[in-house]
Amino acid sequence: MKNSRQKGNYYANKTKALFEKMGYQVVKAEITKIAWINGHPAIPIHTDIWYSDLIAMNRDEIIFIQVKLGDKNISAAKKAFDSMTWAKNVKRYVVQWKPKIKKPIIWSYDEDLPTQMSPMWKDISQQISWV
Repeated sequence: MKNSRQKGNYYANKTKALFEKMGYQVVKAEITKIAWINGHPAIPIHTDIWYSDLIAMNRDEIIFIQVKLGDKNISAAKKAFDSMTWAKNVKRYVVQWKPKIKKPIIWSYDEDLPTQMSPMWKDISQQISWV
């Protein structure tokens, strides 16, 4: 892959396919705006919606998903999600793909964890039924 944007799209698409196999409807959560220079379109600017790369939904839940490759920026993604006010029934996942590993680590925000455990994120990868 040529650049980090292509890598990001690859793993976002891989995550999208994974959640679709689990029965979710999934959409990319990104707005693209064009920066104009001297009256001509020049640079596309991509912005995530509510810090999410994907939004997944089934009849029971809505999940906002941030996709990350490797160990970089995992805590930044969690902090970004933590900075917003969310409805109680909305789930937030940070999906972490590591090179040469076929299944991701899925970090879920858990409001039921004791408050002394900070941050309130847990690995739920073992609870997922991989299709």
